[in-house]
Amino acid sequence: KEIATPSELVYKGNDTWALRVRGKEIASYSHDDLRISLVWRARCFASEEERDKWHATERTLTVDEAVSRLLADLRRRGRLPENHTPTGSELATTLLREYADYPIHVTRSWMPFNPCALERLHNGWWTAPLRWLCRQ
Repeated sequence: KEIATPSELVYKGNDTWALRVRGKEIASYSHDDLRISLVWRARCFASEEERDKWHATERTLTVDEAVSRLLADLRRRGRLPENHTPTGSELATTLLREYADYPIHVTRSWMPFNPCALERLHNGWWTAPLRWLCRQ
């Protein structure tokens, strides 16, 4: 489901969270329904001189450069036609599907496994019925 912006996830108490879009609650989740991933990349240097030297040679990609490289890689892999450039949620979903491997086994959930991964384990009768749940 695509979520409009601005949106926020607000703690309501009793291990319950509300998803709000423009101040209106559109969904409610228990603590166990949510998963968050944080990435913190830190660099440690022996001295300020070493730090300054590293910063002087640092080459940082702009967002546009990074997206261009990812789109080129998707095209090279045959996952994206040359004449189409996804944006917004379509771009995010495309990148997640290609580069973020969703876990096959899920714990602490009402469903103890990822039904969308069944096809990875064995291509069976469930593939067609689950298409409504698992976008390919």
